Amino acid sequence: YLFSTMGAAAVFVAVRDGLGWIPSAWSSVRLYSRNIFFGMWISPMAVGIGYIIGPLFTGVWFLGAVISYFFLIPVGVAAGWFADVGSATAFKDSLGIGLMVGTGVGILLKGILPRAREIYLPVKSSGKGSRMKTLRWIPLVFAAIALFLTTLTEMTLVSSLLTIVGVWLTTAMAASITGQSGINPMEIFGIIILIAVKSVASLGTIEAFLVAGVVAVACGLAGDVLNDFKSGYLLKTNPRAQIVAETVGGVIGAVVSVIVLFIMFRAYGTMGPGTELPAPQAYAVSTMVGGLPNTPALFFGLVIGIIIYLMKLPGMTLGIGMYLPMEISTAAFVGGVISLIVGKIKPESKETGMIVSSGLLGGEGITGVVLAIIRVLTVS
Repeated sequence: YLFSTMGAAAVFVAVRDGLGWIPSAWSSVRLYSRNIFFGMWISPMAVGIGYIIGPLFTGVWFLGAVISYFFLIPVGVAAGWFADVGSATAFKDSLGIGLMVGTGVGILLKGILPRAREIYLPVKSSGKGSRMKTLRWIPLVFAAIALFLTTLTEMTLVSSLLTIVGVWLTTAMAASITGQSGINPMEIFGIIILIAVKSVASLGTIEAFLVAGVVAVACGLAGDVLNDFKSGYLLKTNPRAQIVAETVGGVIGAVVSVIVLFIMFRAYGTMGPGTELPAPQAYAVSTMVGGLPNTPALFFGLVIGIIIYLMKLPGMTLGIGMYLPMEISTAAFVGGVISLIVGKIKPESKETGMIVSSGLLGGEGITGVVLAIIRVLTVS
């Protein structure tokens, strides 16, 4: 199932993006004239993501989109709450990001701080034996190397030091929350540290991106690695072999991902909501770096996000739906509905659906990169 669906998705994307025979998205012109932006991204990947996430989270995700595109924008403009669609969009974007940041703060307040000793004490403990005492210094060596590398960029010494401290704090949080929930809000950790550094140091645009980027990437890697070790522990995998594999994969991934990013940028140009590469996590960070479109909406969303998280509701997913384009939310929601139907009618096929969805993700992702490379080479 995996490779067959991967191949099917690859063919579909080649026909859609390579030949242009299938539109990448559909939107309702009639509703658009009324400032209701409803449509659907014609993407196997988005449907697969929705299936994997499941009906609950895609339902909340879609609810956030409905609140934004069926209420805040059309009703807000018609009622005079906002001067125009642009102002309404800025409000809903800031509100959505605030919900996400608020969820991150809620995780910090409820999930991390009460367990701070449990999370950070093992880092301080020396362990038994000379070998453990030697290993204890390895993180400090890597921290020193990272500090040196950041000073070679446009970051000042103060922002570099604060970033490294932020990485030390947030990677433990990311590893803990990923192990518990399977969700790693790495961009939220990047935003939190960015706000903290901005409060004590003046940052330029590039420097601010570096602070958030370093923290987010470190948290993403920490969460993935620790989640892999969790799986390895359950499967009784050799930890030493895992360490080697994770190290090699991390180094190679750091190089390859940058190359792919530049290829995608050369091929598609602008990234963010409303483009072929929406990049929601990066968009949230860029919004914080470039200046908030609506600061009161952000702080209102932040407070609501904390409250929603403390009520054990998926506030982050709601925020994602509020600021992502409606087309992506609709496609993911379709995947969630399919997951719900399969679970009700034929629950034994739910796992097969996961494999099929993984194939859809891989097929569209790989084909997209290949088409981007072809586009860059032909243009050059």
